[in-house]
Amino acid sequence: MHLHRDVLAGTLFVLIGAFALAVARGYPVGDAMRMGPGYFPTALGWLLIALGAWVGLRAGENVAMQMHRGESIRPLKAAQCKVRAKVRPRR
Repeated sequence: MHLHRDVLAGTLFVLIGAFALAVARGYPVGDAMRMGPGYFPTALGWLLIALGAWVGLRAGENVAMQMHRGESIRPLKAAQCKVRAKVRPRR
């Protein structure tokens, strides 16, 4: 299965955000007036998770819509085959 690079980017954002939340879990968050050391990593982690979900779902919808409309991905595949044929030396 070929994954669109935006889906992979969205997944990477979600993983980095989850890592930030895991690291910030041990720090006190505080409140908006007196922010603790865990406030910024927690906010950044949730922001990255939201951004990654938005990017990944949006890319998944685009790929699904192309397949639903019957748009062929064959021209892209043909271009990839031509590039690979030029890169690989003949035996």
